[in-house]
Amino acid sequence: MLRHYLRTALRGVRREKFYTGLNIAGLAVGLACCVLILLYVRDETSYDRFFEEADRIVRISEDYASETGVSHLATTPVPIAPILAEARTDIEHVTRLLLSESLVSSTPDQAFMESGFAYADSAFFEVFPFAFEVGDAETALQAPMSVVLTASVAERHFGDAPPIGQTLSIRNEEGVFDFEVTGIMEDVPANSHLAVDVLASMSSLESMDPQFENWWYPRVYTYARLVPGANPEALQTELADLIAGVPTDYRYSDAPPAFTVQRVRDIHLHSQREAEMVPNSNAAYVTLFTLIAFGVLAIACVNFMNLATARAVRRSREVGMRKAIGAARRQLIVQFLAESVAIAALAAVLALGLVALVLPSFNAVAGKDLGFAFGGSELGVLIALVIGTGLIAGSYPALILSGFQPVRSLRGTVSAGRPVDVLLRKGLTTVQFALSMALIVGSLAVYRQLDLLREDRLGFDKEHVVTVRLRDRDDQFNHEALETAWSGLPGVQAVSASSGVPGMEEGTHTFEVFARDASVDSLRMQVLTVGYDYAETLGLELVAGRDFDRDYPGDLDGAFVLNEAAARTLGWETPVGEQLSLRYHLGGDQIKTGDVIGVIRDFQYHALREAPEPTLLHLLPGTYYNDVISARLAPGNPQAALTAMGDAWAEFNPDRPFEFAFLDDQFDALYRAEARLGVLTMGFTILAVGIACLGLLGLAAHSAERRRKEVGVRKVLGASTPGLVRLLVSEFMRPVGLAAALAVPLAYLILDRWLDGFAERVSLGPDLFALAIGLGGLIAVSTVGLHAIRSATSDPIRALRSD
Repeated sequence: MLRHYLRTALRGVRREKFYTGLNIAGLAVGLACCVLILLYVRDETSYDRFFEEADRIVRISEDYASETGVSHLATTPVPIAPILAEARTDIEHVTRLLLSESLVSSTPDQAFMESGFAYADSAFFEVFPFAFEVGDAETALQAPMSVVLTASVAERHFGDAPPIGQTLSIRNEEGVFDFEVTGIMEDVPANSHLAVDVLASMSSLESMDPQFENWWYPRVYTYARLVPGANPEALQTELADLIAGVPTDYRYSDAPPAFTVQRVRDIHLHSQREAEMVPNSNAAYVTLFTLIAFGVLAIACVNFMNLATARAVRRSREVGMRKAIGAARRQLIVQFLAESVAIAALAAVLALGLVALVLPSFNAVAGKDLGFAFGGSELGVLIALVIGTGLIAGSYPALILSGFQPVRSLRGTVSAGRPVDVLLRKGLTTVQFALSMALIVGSLAVYRQLDLLREDRLGFDKEHVVTVRLRDRDDQFNHEALETAWSGLPGVQAVSASSGVPGMEEGTHTFEVFARDASVDSLRMQVLTVGYDYAETLGLELVAGRDFDRDYPGDLDGAFVLNEAAARTLGWETPVGEQLSLRYHLGGDQIKTGDVIGVIRDFQYHALREAPEPTLLHLLPGTYYNDVISARLAPGNPQAALTAMGDAWAEFNPDRPFEFAFLDDQFDALYRAEARLGVLTMGFTILAVGIACLGLLGLAAHSAERRRKEVGVRKVLGASTPGLVRLLVSEFMRPVGLAAALAVPLAYLILDRWLDGFAERVSLGPDLFALAIGLGGLIAVSTVGLHAIRSATSDPIRALRSD
């Protein structure tokens, strides 16, 4: 029986090549989109779930309130971990992780900058049970000056030589130190928020940095493995007990800091804190892409239903014959559903080919390395998807076809134009174009929001700026020598050292500001240490007063520049000339008192979803606060200038390679997730609209065929071609117009919720919806209009000859 059904299905495919081709093409594209997005969703939801008993691993994060708002940090002070270990019985192990990008070398003539270098407590592998290829995980990080490498890093440094017992020289801000390799662990999987490749023992810092155990700096990531059965939510409610161990001077306001428990497996999709180890994704994006996947597939299924019901009259005699010789309706339903599943299976084969073809491009856009390998579970999902698609797409046509009366079917009086069928087709067309237009609105809104963030809100010029990290303490103290060397080079327009540049997670420091005659007595504010030409180098816009100037010696010890947000926070309408004092840390607490000499336009330093923070700029040359040196290059080919800068760097610090980055590349990382969202949404929108147009093309062809004699009669009676085109097109414009009315509220509700995550957002005005609806309408009119013109210009004699 199954073989008979398949033979009948293949016969129908050969007989109805055009319409079957449209169905298979639409379903194939819909299934391909669905498979691609499900691969993406599977990867996004798999982060950090590969750990044994991952539900027991948590991260402790900090929330603190200040006069300028609440900050949510992924890190904690160093002493929190020991307090947790001593105070909690529901914590089995606790460990800290301190990222410290370092230059690592195994031989004097070979060094690599390891961005995944970190210090970790000896219990790190108790919390995160990574497999060891060589060495003992329990003891590998116990001794000072010991280091564990991932397999890929070990191969990079030692090749095929045995790495255990070998010496690695590690150069950081404090100097050069020798570490012994004590273990080789497996590479950290890509679906993990832990960006580590080299782990040095935390006990090493006791000799390298005597001030390591303080509350203020550095900040570390704190993780814990809970005892079996422990409840992270219960631990969260009891973390207030930690406040007893926090010194009273470690406060940013009257409110004490608060600590938050986060499941490690939730970090990638549900944590957008400051100083995340790597940029995380967003659960809303996963939900959105899942909806898009099934929305595109739904549009393809709607096409199948529409075309099948529209062509039902072609199979009416077949149904009548089968019923006349004893076929039950149930058997006919099974037959037609089997045909639908067979067509869906053919579409799935084509879809898999499409996925294999576009997966490399999809990976490049999504920033993934997704594989196209199907195991048992993946194959089961694909089979379920194919069967489900076939059953859903073929359900209504099967019910319609199997319900034909045999007498009317054999007489040829069955019509596919019954009011209920026509109403259904128009309703389905409305739904698919409503989804398509909503996707068009969403794509346009995403791109407008990105343009707002990239251009209107930046407050600085990120083009043609090169940045270099000053990783050695001597370089930080002697940065002025490099500034002088670079300033005289051709193609270099401005140079300045600073504690940070926009796009860096670090670089700013929160210090206390005391303002005279301000609306607040004192507050903690983001402070940026800069050089004399920082504003010119970064393209900051001065809106009042002046910038730091070497011709004013007093600027060195007693001058400040504020951004607009800082002036507003202080309550100053005209801040230039006002006096304030800054308490900062430089080998102990220091006080600087001076006047505000200028105000710069607000500029975006941290995440784009946040409003620009109140920021104070001041000079502090010859100190360890000068972590970065930046240079603005002349537009055009920068290679000559970069070569000259590299030569000057080699004289300045011959022990380190010249490592530079362009500021626009660094800053673009802050909105990379949104940029990928925009590209992927636009791509899937184009595919969804294309599938909808395939269905509309099929319906237009069927309508033109059904009304062929009517068109012929009208032409003989003198109807004009434009009038006939309007007649044929108007049948489809009503559903498309209704789709536009449905798409507006649907898109508005979804986009309004998404845009709420941004401090500044584009308006969802009428122009946005008008543009999207205009595009959708134009595409629909073009699709139907081309076929209508063809029908309206055909020879009426050929249409009427059969009668």
